[in-house]
Amino acid sequence: LARLCRNLSMTSRMTSPAEILRNAASVVSEREDTHGDWRVCMDTTAAMWSLYLGVPVNGKQVALLNALQKIVRDAVGNNNPDDTLDVTGYGSIAAAWDAQNTVE
Repeated sequence: LARLCRNLSMTSRMTSPAEILRNAASVVSEREDTHGDWRVCMDTTAAMWSLYLGVPVNGKQVALLNALQKIVRDAVGNNNPDDTLDVTGYGSIAAAWDAQNTVE
């Protein structure tokens, strides 16, 4: 809870996109300590969603759908800077997934 409060407090003071990206990177790193490796988390979620939905889902899609959920929360809920910060984090996870899974 203290970490969440610190992150929310930092978010409200950030004034530049670069500051927000640095904070999002910190949050992604901290959440890896809590939630585990992002690749394993996204790919495991994708496998479960694929079984449930009956259509193939990949890790990038999981990250993008999680970002969309945060966008909806921002649109319909009370202002919570954590939601938009999480969109940044999920975007970075989707981009990293792309970078690791794109064959040129």
